[in-house]
Amino acid sequence: MKLEWSDDDDDAESEEEEDKKKKAPKAKAAEATKEAEEEEEEEEEEEDKAKKSGVLDIMAQQLKFIACLKIMMEELSTLATGFEVDGGVLR
Repeated sequence: MKLEWSDDDDDAESEEEEDKKKKAPKAKAAEATKEAEEEEEEEEEEEDKAKKSGVLDIMAQQLKFIACLKIMMEELSTLATGFEVDGGVLR
């Protein structure tokens, strides 16, 4: 093993390392923005796929179900009223 202690090599390497360190935050920021954009695109694609596959919002499904139940109850009450008016005879 041989250790070399020279100032010339260290100065050249340290300057290069300093330049890389200065550029590194900019590169990291650029990479972070690219990654964020890619994640957003992936999320949008997943949302589009969910919409195309017919997956509806749970709240929307519950509201539709409640509306259908209300309509059915109204129809049944109308049928029961008509049954009572006719004297309890089915047609």
